[in-house]
Amino acid sequence: MKSVGGEQVKLTSFHRSRRPKHTKKNKTKRLGYARAMKDHNWLNTAAADEFTTALEGSPNPQNQRYRAFSKDKVPPIGTSKGGVSESRLAIITKYGGVPLIPCQTNPNAEEMQQLWETAIPMIDEKMAGEQWCLLHDNCPGHAAGPTQTFLEDRLHALIGSDIYPGNSPDFNPAEKAIAMLKQRIALAGLRTRAQLVAFMDAEWAKIATPDQCQRWLKALPAKLAKCIEKKGGETER
Repeated sequence: MKSVGGEQVKLTSFHRSRRPKHTKKNKTKRLGYARAMKDHNWLNTAAADEFTTALEGSPNPQNQRYRAFSKDKVPPIGTSKGGVSESRLAIITKYGGVPLIPCQTNPNAEEMQQLWETAIPMIDEKMAGEQWCLLHDNCPGHAAGPTQTFLEDRLHALIGSDIYPGNSPDFNPAEKAIAMLKQRIALAGLRTRAQLVAFMDAEWAKIATPDQCQRWLKALPAKLAKCIEKKGGETER
């Protein structure tokens, strides 16, 4: 409660406005993806995504609650970033996470291909010689034609940008691991880049364990089934 003009007014908890709902076109592609991939062998899939985090953890502001008198009093999401930030490629497999790989923020196609030159041997080593399939989202550097051709020439199997639906973090379990890492960074009270880098690497090893990664990968068939039930709608992340 807060006194306004002598009257007691109650503050209410609101979420900031979320991203726009899926378009009809996006739902159609999500539904097609869910139907095509419902019988996929997810345990032999390496799920990857690149991310940027600052000393404060760069949490998703859409998930934060804000106390206000009404929904229209909730401030908009800021776009400024902290001066100290780090970008990494995160990859999870059934045998646990691959060590975080430094990368450029929003890498272009050439930078992405250089990144995969480093990442593919690391995934091969993690998978202990087993054949594997790569899952990644549709960021521009990855979805670019030259990058897709580059990966098709080097991988046994690839979930390509032609089938993977955009704006679908619920289909990429690497994003679950990244969200957990950012939450831990936000609570750590880090002050320097060296502290951020050391903390990221140490916490990633604790988060992306074989047991946890297998749970995330095994959850995908249920998510796809739920997406089919919702005719392309979003599922729990």
